[in-house]
Amino acid sequence: MNEQNSVLHHRLCGAFTDVSGAQDWMRRVCGPHDLMVQPGRSLRFVHAGDRLGALSTAIGCIEYGADVRIGINDSRPLDSYSISLPLMGDQELRLGGAVFGSDPEHGLIIDPSAYQELSISGDCRKLLVAIDRGAMRTALEQMLGRPVHSAITFEPSMALDQGAALTWWRWVRLLWEDMGHNGNLMHYNGLAQGVETSLIRGLLSFQPHNYSAELARQGSPELPRHVENLKSTLMARAREEVDVDALVSAQGLSPRRMVADFRTHLGLTPMQFLRQHRLQQARLDIVRNASTRYISEIALAWGFSHLGRFAEAYREAFGESPSATAERHRAKS
Repeated sequence: MNEQNSVLHHRLCGAFTDVSGAQDWMRRVCGPHDLMVQPGRSLRFVHAGDRLGALSTAIGCIEYGADVRIGINDSRPLDSYSISLPLMGDQELRLGGAVFGSDPEHGLIIDPSAYQELSISGDCRKLLVAIDRGAMRTALEQMLGRPVHSAITFEPSMALDQGAALTWWRWVRLLWEDMGHNGNLMHYNGLAQGVETSLIRGLLSFQPHNYSAELARQGSPELPRHVENLKSTLMARAREEVDVDALVSAQGLSPRRMVADFRTHLGLTPMQFLRQHRLQQARLDIVRNASTRYISEIALAWGFSHLGRFAEAYREAFGESPSATAERHRAKS
């Protein structure tokens, strides 16, 4: 077993014959869970993949070599959404009294915070994508233009007879195969985060979840030019000391009308939008650094001069402290 690091993604290669070793390895990939092997069977666990360095998305291929059951306890939620598609064999998810089968024509999404049990056949070899729950929420907030306070809950089954699902999994497989080669696209600066963001946004766009209806309503009109101009200016100057009132007045409309239009189209006032954008960018920097030593520097760099208020706002936005985010991602690396 070894793990090699690069700037833009981390190679993940693990092989275990003991349950505790395999369970601990996958805890680092997805989060805490129970792993049980059918009595009398020998585990032959193999996982090969990569963790992208921008948003901590893990893409790989996994097999257990024995019939296993994985239990997810809602008192110890996963760190990530676990999305899988068997290349061979099958698996079965039990959730809230319902049963969802999964084979090469049907993928599965396991939400982080629900009690559920996954049974995997010994001959199952599957693609696995683990998307950090904070990154999923940030992507959805950017798509909706407003904060998200309730957990994102997906329809567990992904049928590949839907064109978008089939295309998404083809893209995942292409990325997984490509990342094993030197000189792949993920070695080029600026591409990794864009690929991760597109992968997450694509999933949010086609796979049904509890925000799908709102997303569908968002997808129509373009932003008015004055709203788009102010939004772009706030994002471009988010690291600076910004006089939001002056920027609002500079758009050529009355401040009252400008703020009203901004709220109508983005669901936030300009000041709220700037604060949310700064928090999201600060979180991305904390994930990239994965060290509590840099949190105060990151907060100051994104305009938060009062660290106590930053920590409070961060916890409210992401459901955990900045140091907890750093520790969790350091454990994954």
